[in-house]
Amino acid sequence: MTERAGNGASGPGSPGGYGTTASYAIPKWPVLSGASFRWRPFTPRPSSVLDGREIHPVNLARGALETILELLRLKPGDQVLLPAYHCLSMLHPVLRANAVPAFYGIGPDTRIDPDELRRCIGARTRAVVAPHFFGFHQPMAALRSVCDEYGIILIEDCAHAYFGSLGDNRPVGSTGHFAIASPWKFLPVMEGGELIVNDYPAGNPDLPSTGIRGDAKELLNMVERSLQYGRLRALGGLFGPLFGLAARRRASPAGGASPAGDAAPVSAAPGRADPDSEIRPRRMTRTARLIIRHSNFRRAVERRRAHYRRLAEAWQDLQGAWPLHDVLPDGVVPQCFPLVVLHHQAVTRALKAVRVPVVRFAEHPWEGMDPDTCGNAAFLSCRTFQFPCHQELTADELEWLAETVKRIVNGTAPDPPTHIGPTWTNRRPFQ
Repeated sequence: MTERAGNGASGPGSPGGYGTTASYAIPKWPVLSGASFRWRPFTPRPSSVLDGREIHPVNLARGALETILELLRLKPGDQVLLPAYHCLSMLHPVLRANAVPAFYGIGPDTRIDPDELRRCIGARTRAVVAPHFFGFHQPMAALRSVCDEYGIILIEDCAHAYFGSLGDNRPVGSTGHFAIASPWKFLPVMEGGELIVNDYPAGNPDLPSTGIRGDAKELLNMVERSLQYGRLRALGGLFGPLFGLAARRRASPAGGASPAGDAAPVSAAPGRADPDSEIRPRRMTRTARLIIRHSNFRRAVERRRAHYRRLAEAWQDLQGAWPLHDVLPDGVVPQCFPLVVLHHQAVTRALKAVRVPVVRFAEHPWEGMDPDTCGNAAFLSCRTFQFPCHQELTADELEWLAETVKRIVNGTAPDPPTHIGPTWTNRRPFQ
């Protein structure tokens, strides 16, 4: 759930003139544009996690989870149930709380079976983390009933489900005792998490703030990423020299870390330490909070659903691949488009060659979990690719993505993305 560097590859289009190139041919996550904002502030907004009872903005969803586990005051040996299909950003907060991670199985479409959850609850189980994988809803009312039956805490993981409502018209994030969310996966900010308290006497978490300096960095990173992909071009003359100077400093021997590209979450490889061990929970920057408050939620909901349906239509007859969910239910606002690919290794290489953005959730499950825990999780973790369907994709970008993935999966060489806007190289976020 943390933002990390891309691959720094060179890309299509003419040079942007500011010294850097986007890591991907099209934006992996929402980028800031003039259409991102809500111009009619009194228009009703669609359901979202922000309809919860008590919202605490934090830097990352994993920071929200870590804070919740601290509020629960877990004792050594207490158990937290996680899905066998998980990312390490879900696992590390449990280890940091000195709790014991245990795992439950999922269905072939990532659905959580209440009976499976009941089977896995033990005498030391204190909490259950239940994610809405890729934005597709879990049977939260039934899962809450199981947790209430055993007197344990339900943490509704909405890192993939910022918008939408469940079957009983309850907004996502409102059924668990707590919920966590990742606004940066749905809105054009570079950081952000939400800690939602629904019905637990948690008190007010005391989280530090980054101050004005952190607010300024967030703004600069958002503008730079937008310029990378040809958005907000009117600001290029104002911010271009600053970004060019930063790029030259990064390229110098004293520049420190290696070049970076798109902000994107990564998981540590199996057996490695927590890559975010130094990132402690803190308050979300004021810049990110301001962008979220004024973002056009309705546009995000409508365009994400429309983009998902377009990709589902384009990919309905692939050879050796299929949509994990070929139907988009009412009330679901997808975080991405999950595609199951049988020949995943060859497809991975081909996607990287033409810089197609893809997320590999749960590609590296925790090495401490028995690999035989859940056959569905083992199958999906190496074969499920998540492609962007966010609201900031242009029509040309969406069509290029649909056709490129189709040709790669079906074994033909894709055309180079010649129509995508100007890009830059050697970018990493301001430090």
